[in-house]
Amino acid sequence: MGDIIAGRELGAIDLNHVITPIIKCIKEYPECLLRGSKEKIYVVTDEVIRRIVENKNVVEEMRGEGRLFSNIKYADATATWPRSDKASVNQAKGITEMEDEIYELLRSEVKDKESEFFAQSASSYFDALRSLSTKQADTNSQQSSLFPDARLLRKYPGTKARLRVPYHTIQMSGEISAAIVNAVKQIMRKRLSDELPEDEVNHIIETWKNGLGENHSRLKTFLDVLDRDAYGRIRRTYACSVLVKMTEHLPETSPAIPYARRVSDFNELVQGTLPETGLAADELVLEFPNSHGRGTMEFDLMAEFLYADSLNSLPFWISFNELISEESIRDSVTTTIGQHFKLNGKVQTQGVGSVFEFHAAKLETLAKDIQTAIANGKMPPDERAVCKVLRIAVMYYIVFRDDPGKYRNALTNYKAFRKAIKKWTDDGVSLDEILRRIAKQLKMAMPLNKQIRNDFKTLLESRRLDDLPVNKEKLCFIISRGVISKTSEMEDGEPIRQPPSEDHVTSYLRYLKITRHPGDDDNALVKEEIRFTESLRYLMIPETDEREREMGRDMNRSVLGVLFTPKDNNMLRLSLPFNGLTRLVISYERKQLHGTDTYLTALAQLIHVLLVYGTLKAVIRMADDTKAHGDKTMLLMLSLFSTSPQNEKSFTQTYGNGKKRGFTHDAHKAVEHIIRQHMPVKSQGFRLTKSSQWDNLIRSGRLKQRYPNIREAAKAHIKGELNDFRFSNIVSGLSSGMDALWCLPHAPSIEKIALLSVTSRSCDRLRKRSEEDRSVMFGHIHRFEYEATDEENGEILHFYRHRPVQAFCDEMETANCFKNPSVLFNTIRNLYEEGFRDVIIVTKVPFTRRIRMTTDEDSTYTNPTILKALNKEMPGVRVYPLFTQKSYGVRLSKSKTAVPIFLPPDAENDITISDDSGRSTLFRAGSVVTSRVVEGGNAGEKLHCGITDYLFRYYPDTVTIQSEAMSALTTQGKDQVCLHEVLRFLHSDAYEKSVFKKAGDKKPLEAKLDALDDIIGEESVGQQANILQFPKPKTKRRADDQTYTFSVNIIALLKHLENQSDLYRDTR
Repeated sequence: MGDIIAGRELGAIDLNHVITPIIKCIKEYPECLLRGSKEKIYVVTDEVIRRIVENKNVVEEMRGEGRLFSNIKYADATATWPRSDKASVNQAKGITEMEDEIYELLRSEVKDKESEFFAQSASSYFDALRSLSTKQADTNSQQSSLFPDARLLRKYPGTKARLRVPYHTIQMSGEISAAIVNAVKQIMRKRLSDELPEDEVNHIIETWKNGLGENHSRLKTFLDVLDRDAYGRIRRTYACSVLVKMTEHLPETSPAIPYARRVSDFNELVQGTLPETGLAADELVLEFPNSHGRGTMEFDLMAEFLYADSLNSLPFWISFNELISEESIRDSVTTTIGQHFKLNGKVQTQGVGSVFEFHAAKLETLAKDIQTAIANGKMPPDERAVCKVLRIAVMYYIVFRDDPGKYRNALTNYKAFRKAIKKWTDDGVSLDEILRRIAKQLKMAMPLNKQIRNDFKTLLESRRLDDLPVNKEKLCFIISRGVISKTSEMEDGEPIRQPPSEDHVTSYLRYLKITRHPGDDDNALVKEEIRFTESLRYLMIPETDEREREMGRDMNRSVLGVLFTPKDNNMLRLSLPFNGLTRLVISYERKQLHGTDTYLTALAQLIHVLLVYGTLKAVIRMADDTKAHGDKTMLLMLSLFSTSPQNEKSFTQTYGNGKKRGFTHDAHKAVEHIIRQHMPVKSQGFRLTKSSQWDNLIRSGRLKQRYPNIREAAKAHIKGELNDFRFSNIVSGLSSGMDALWCLPHAPSIEKIALLSVTSRSCDRLRKRSEEDRSVMFGHIHRFEYEATDEENGEILHFYRHRPVQAFCDEMETANCFKNPSVLFNTIRNLYEEGFRDVIIVTKVPFTRRIRMTTDEDSTYTNPTILKALNKEMPGVRVYPLFTQKSYGVRLSKSKTAVPIFLPPDAENDITISDDSGRSTLFRAGSVVTSRVVEGGNAGEKLHCGITDYLFRYYPDTVTIQSEAMSALTTQGKDQVCLHEVLRFLHSDAYEKSVFKKAGDKKPLEAKLDALDDIIGEESVGQQANILQFPKPKTKRRADDQTYTFSVNIIALLKHLENQSDLYRDTR
């Protein structure tokens, strides 16, 4: 267990003020939380929540600064330790008492029924689940298909090539930061020398340099911003150049050609680098009426389009994956990145047909929201929400407006747009009306959008496979002189302009220019050339006899069915059809968890999480603790998610794919991770898309007319919901938690292999800002154990048994988390005691956004310090530190069967990657190629394949302890075969989709690109756990001051409470 620590810039949570009323409510009214009914037990969270949130005195006491929360007015993240030792002891006592109260309630209900409660067979569970739908879903058949080895070649092998993988290489000076510092130092020295003696000048500059090292200078902040955001801007500008070059292969009359040019010019326009515009910086600021109609608001193009992802809503775009390999030499940094083109995919779930329509529709939606809010006397959407939609309006108008009779470039369109906005604003046209007028203009561009889409699709299908541009692209990296201040702040070591607002990142990024137009040097403080090259690799499968891989599920185990369901509007009745598979039903009220009062909603969500956690902890305590993790009863958790009624404010967050986030889904996933430490758990979400129909039926009072029996009504509704692809996803998703058997041709040389996927809030800071949050490590344990069976025909079957995945997590002391991460050491120590001697540790690629491979030891949990410590304590364990990264390639032949492919390490064609300091070396240990990465909407547009690389990193000072693991991975032999089979299995097991087959056909084995994305993906459980959002107190600086929110990471919160409870039980 990690040390419990505090930090200066965090808000803190003291949960005593919410735990105490929960305990009081459970003691006085136990039936309001838990009640038994025949063979099921109901946990009703809404009644406990209601008794607390409707008590105004209790709630007002919690609201106060320093009560439930403290120091959070300006905090961006929230820690989970109370403010004092006394409060900490009381919280430990309180959470322990709450757990005990819920445990005693559950135990009394289950008394004399333990065997029924915990011993349902998995087979009967899935039989009952399949009976709810007319759809077929297979859980027992053996999956089988080829999973051949292949090679990536540098030369085009003709028709034998299966896949084309583009490699785009960026080269630029690795000394940009030093160049900026030197330029600033020269300017300081030149100005100060006219006023001060040389020794004083030297003293000032030395003070300034010390400030850089101690993070006290604004210049250091500026360098950090460049370090984090420059790479994304480079990719964006390069994407524009790639887009333009692609159109060179189109007919001259294609509308895609001017479109691509306008996109590239738009990127330059918003940076102020488009040549001969005649526009000053203030002419890139548009003035709109504000949403409430009492004044105007500014829309600054340079500020709104600063970030790399601000062009991602374009329907046709080049998207780059992050690094797949890298080379470093002394004077330059070369990074290789994967690339694929994003077509105008359909977004049917959003109710529109294309990306263009989806984004353009946001204008009319916002206009309606503004009009409705004003009509009802409510506050309209705030300025941030308006600017988000205006980015779509401005960008789409400039890049899509075309005229067959007259060539229109980006500058022409911008000037026309600016003129129209000025006229409308001067004439007093309201913002909602302006949005409608722009939306009308954009609708006229829909036919053009379809033409561009068709031309790009034709281009992708016809472009020569080895067609590379002769002239390599060159861009310029420029830091403009505007970043330098001419004020007296330079003497104080702060030569960077004071940010005009609290958003200093936006302020600093204005001075970064990545452009195709170098221009003159008068306004450049630093100018560096960026060079690009392109090369190709071609995937070929050798003509060899490949055996089929087979995988099956072992359904012989006990399970406990848990159902999460809404309760209000009689929706609890929807649990009735699940009687045959559910023993525990946990319900909630939608209006409580998605209410209009942001504080009461957040409080209700917090109480819901605590009650769910307490209930499942009680289940853990009642289960047989003498069994190993994989042999315990498995919790199969099915969550019903309603789509109505929902408060839009609760859906302000979105996933990386743009889909809106829902609290109950993400919160239950976070709780699942905590419970999965102790018992096998597999959960699946089931979104009720027709929930509004049920609600309307209940409200209208027509339920009894249509269905005299409420049970029949619920059954009919569930059957209607399960009559599509969701049913097969549910069945296959839940069944994927069972033991899996991966067939082997013979007995393996390694009988036990463990694979850990691990990350942390601290480790992820290089990709997402989380350094201010609590340092929590979390991960999954995959166990592979060899077994053999004797068949009746005398044949011996060999296979790896993949045990149910176990989770681990714990909080860590920040100072030691990359030196002695106790949770990781304890996990490997337990595996060692279980007989595992080969442990694979998979983490994210530890690359920064600086376009270089980082060797910082605080970026990964497989650094030399940790590897040495593990070897010293357990010298018999072979540790394989692997970094995973995905990229994309273009499939060359649609006629070929889309089987998964494995790419073993290739000494002839692979490049070993060494950093310039000689501190580490990286090589590819293997890759998996999958065929289900789809950017287009139609089946015929599946042009891309995903590639997941596994990279092994070793260090000069750890070669002796890593040599055996390196040899096992790189040398052809029995050990390498075992390790490659494990990687093959990971991707096959992760593909949670039921595959339909004809009678007599084999069920095909499919593979998923993101095999470990639930832990180390961009939307992992760690990010999902941030869904609990509490409002900050208003600062009352302005009359229209908005209430902002901060996040409470549910995994960090619950793990901290669990640790406190365990400590309290040990000491009392």
